[in-house]
Amino acid sequence: MIHRLDLSDSAIWKQRFRATSILSARTATLNPDRGIVVTNRDGVYQLYAWEVKTGGLRQITSQPAGVTTGMLSEDGEYIYYHHDTGGNEIGHYVRIPFGGGVAEDITPDMPPYASHGITQSRDGTTTAFMTAGDGGYRIFLIRLDAPPEEIFRAERIIRGFQLSTTGDILVVNSTEHSGSLDAKIVAIDTATGR
Repeated sequence: MIHRLDLSDSAIWKQRFRATSILSARTATLNPDRGIVVTNRDGVYQLYAWEVKTGGLRQITSQPAGVTTGMLSEDGEYIYYHHDTGGNEIGHYVRIPFGGGVAEDITPDMPPYASHGITQSRDGTTTAFMTAGDGGYRIFLIRLDAPPEEIFRAERIIRGFQLSTTGDILVVNSTEHSGSLDAKIVAIDTATGR
């Protein structure tokens, strides 16, 4: 006997596909009582500050198109994310205090950019982020509260990058020097750019 498919909004199979999911969760390296969670618990993926000891989540972003990536500073004081307008993925990185407050643009003098990567040295003194645009891929450094400085440029794909513990070395995974889609790892002294 064939059963009629339940198409109501409360159908079990629909509830399963609408169930809350967690895309990522991470604690601050130097303050493991603080974390960041990306979840769709209110319908659209957003960033949440996570009080690890209590399990409490507090929504940080409220972008209509959602936010699926963010970074918690190593000391747990700030949450960083790429803030775009209208979900077009073109914008600026901002940071919000973990406890809440107003978003601060960390690249106010730069034109809007696309990006899918931001990282911080373990000691928290250096932040690196990547932009993508007509000129290819660029990685910028921000040392403490200084303005961004370009440290690496590539016409070909950058697949990832990471700063050393003290921010003196930047390691980049890029296809720039391979001549193919195979990536090579390049280590750069952030003081000299070489």
